Amino acid sequence: MSAKHVLVCWECGKEHDCVPLSQRPYLCDCGGYVVSPSGKVMLKRLDESSATYLCKQCGRPGRITEDNQTYCEHCGPGVELVAAPDEASVYGMDCKGGRCEW
Repeated sequence: MSAKHVLVCWECGKEHDCVPLSQRPYLCDCGGYVVSPSGKVMLKRLDESSATYLCKQCGRPGRITEDNQTYCEHCGPGVELVAAPDEASVYGMDCKGGRCEW
């Protein structure tokens, strides 16, 4: 079973799915960042039972299958995965004090 992820607004905490990671910045209805100008995101894992990976090609969630192969729901098998940063390592990298001021 793979984990499902959503992107979270840095300002209001609203969850977003199907967000184009190539669109920088991507703003929430409240005006907060969902994807920052430099491409940083805050992920929320909906299923805590598995590790968090992103497909290097498309930026969507990926997983390692039971037979130790990489898989992306969008790109298919055999993709290169990167570890998704956790909230602590992302939150505040672009914004002093953990909150963006714009």
